[in-house]
Amino acid sequence: MRTLLAGLLGVVGLFGAAAASRADWSLSPIPVLLPFSTSADGKVVVGGHQPENGSHMRAVRWENGRAGHLGISGISESFAYGVSADGSVVVGLSANTPSNEGAFRWENDTLTSLGTLGGDESLAVDVSADGSVVAGFSGTAAGNTRPFRWENGVMTDLGTLGGPEGLGVAVSNDGAVVVGYCLNTSSIMEAFRWEAGTMVGLGALGGLGSQALDVSADGSVIVGSAETSAGNSEAFRWQNDVMVGLGMPEGTQSEAWGVSADGSVVVGWMGELGGEQSVFVWDAAHGSRLLRDVLADHGVDMTLWSLNATYAVSDDGTTIAGTGSYRGEPSGWIATIPEPSTLVLATAAALALALYGWRNRRGR
Repeated sequence: MRTLLAGLLGVVGLFGAAAASRADWSLSPIPVLLPFSTSADGKVVVGGHQPENGSHMRAVRWENGRAGHLGISGISESFAYGVSADGSVVVGLSANTPSNEGAFRWENDTLTSLGTLGGDESLAVDVSADGSVVAGFSGTAAGNTRPFRWENGVMTDLGTLGGPEGLGVAVSNDGAVVVGYCLNTSSIMEAFRWEAGTMVGLGALGGLGSQALDVSADGSVIVGSAETSAGNSEAFRWQNDVMVGLGMPEGTQSEAWGVSADGSVVVGWMGELGGEQSVFVWDAAHGSRLLRDVLADHGVDMTLWSLNATYAVSDDGTTIAGTGSYRGEPSGWIATIPEPSTLVLATAAALALALYGWRNRRGR
């Protein structure tokens, strides 16, 4: 019986993998030129779009196949950088003039200015799952730029790693962990992790500088880019105080901009210095792969597409949004890469139950 069960599970693996390759792998253009964040389920995308008349960039929110400006009146330019888990809260940047830019929080068609740390400008980059905590950076009265955490109407300066400047870039789902990069005591920009009033530098990959660009739901996994001993910038994944490069081809530059909720899927871009960028997706089982190759291997026609950058991935790692070109024109895009292991396990469970019923009917 054990031999038979093992054989059946082996067949399940083969058929499960085949079925997954025929699932809804897809790539579609969306009317958001620069997508920057997605809701937890990937059904809401926010970012910026430039109207056809060539006017300033406007913050947009895309859902159910339609994109709409946030309707921020009296603002000449805006951009949406972060969105809550359910897609109802959006944060970003609004500006009346280039010298008067401010962080905002948008909910129920109402925009709230988050203020500054004493300077003239601020920018909100990310928001917690429930929309209550915002991370970003702001100018100070002294003329420096510092990372902030905003909650209940209060913007808090998170400090730095010893230098005068820094940027907050992402926040964990519960709002407790903020990541970004700051100047350290050696005047080198270094990735940081902040929690409960304590900021810790993450180091680099044998070189000097680094930047943290996203964080997992619980704050335990951080992704970004760091300098290697060869002087290149390489995408990294940090966990348990260990920073690991994602294994990019020699001579390329890369940055990891998004990570799934559990830290298992990482997305970003890579390319030769001065050359065209390409989007990659990483997981422990496959390492780093070009997204266009992954999609093509599962039947998606990539002939008319160029995928140049991504900044957003859904919580389960199956929806990725980015920018590139379609039919030779600049275009935002959204890709779906179903997780095959779910189908394999479901099919295995079904066959196991069927086998159990067959065994009982045989009286064994």
